[in-house]
Parts: sequence; C-alpha cells; structure tokens
Amino acid sequence: MSLKLEITLEKLFIEANYGSKHSYAEFLKIFSNYLKKSLKNKIFNESEQEDVIQEILISVHKARHTYDGNRPLKPWLISIISFRVNDYLRKFYKDNRYHTFPIDENFDIEEENDVTETSIASEDINSAIAKLNEKQQKILNLMYYKEMSVRQVSAELGFSESDVKVTAHRAYKILREKIKR
Repeated sequence: MSLKLEITLEKLFIEANYGSKHSYAEFLKIFSNYLKKSLKNKIFNESEQEDVIQEILISVHKARHTYDGNRPLKPWLISIISFRVNDYLRKFYKDNRYHTFPIDENFDIEEENDVTETSIASEDINSAIAKLNEKQQKILNLMYYKEMSVRQVSAELGFSESDVKVTAHRAYKILREKIKR
C-alpha cells in the first residue's frame, strides 16, 4: 500500500467514523480497488476473490467502531485482510484435500428447506439483549440499530470512547455465550 493511498484511506475512514457517509462510500470504493489488485495474485478464481473482498469489507464495517483514530489505519486494515484471506485459504485447502463429486438426480433434496435459515431466531437474540444491563443495551442500540460510531455514542451518553468500546466488547461476549447455549 503506497503512502499516498494509506493517507487517503485513513483520512476518509476517520471522516466516516465522524459520520460522513460520502467519505465512507469513497473509502469503500478505493479500498475495494486496492483489494482487487492485491488479491489477484493470491486468489485466482475471480468469484472467490469477490467473495473474500466482500468478507473483508463486511469485517471492516463491523469492526469500524474498534478503530482507534490515534493509531495508523494500515496495520488495522492489514490484520483484517490477513484474517479473512487466511480463513479463505484454510477453507480452500481443507476442501481440496478430499475429492469432490457432482450432485445429480440420485440425491433427494428437499425443496421446502430454506438454506438461509439459521438455528438462531431473532427472538433469541432479542431476549439475550434484554438480559444485558441497561448501559450495554443503550450502547448496542445506538451502535447497531442507529448505526452511530463509538465517538458519537460516547458524546450521546457522556461516556469515554474507551468505556464505550469495553462495554460493547463485554456485551458481545455475553451475547455470544448466551446464544451458544
């Protein structure tokens, strides 16, 4: 990543964390182009490249509240890219250890089963959130339902940014445990 690109991405990302939708859209466009160029030598299948790029962009979006604006953006982005590419490669090599075979009419596939169904109902998630303490509920509500940045939540509730991050992290941990059960 060139220094000019790094500076541009960091500027746009910080502006986006302050609520600029235009800066966020521009960040995603430039970052996507960078990812396309950098992943073409690592992942040869174009559709799989696109899948990995989307996974990276989703991860950046979900974790954007964890970015500390006082630190450089590049290492934060590179770690996310690294995790997602390694996840892909791990799955790719695991899947290719075994021979594949075509699915044909010998298999009974029940059409009424929705492949997008999840074993976790939204009611389960909502009831798990309802069991969090009031502070955790407020922070999650503002960050995820109202899509506010850590800085905005901090200003809204009068907590420090680090307090918001720590509280959100602890709430996620509790939710993960409750949903696993």
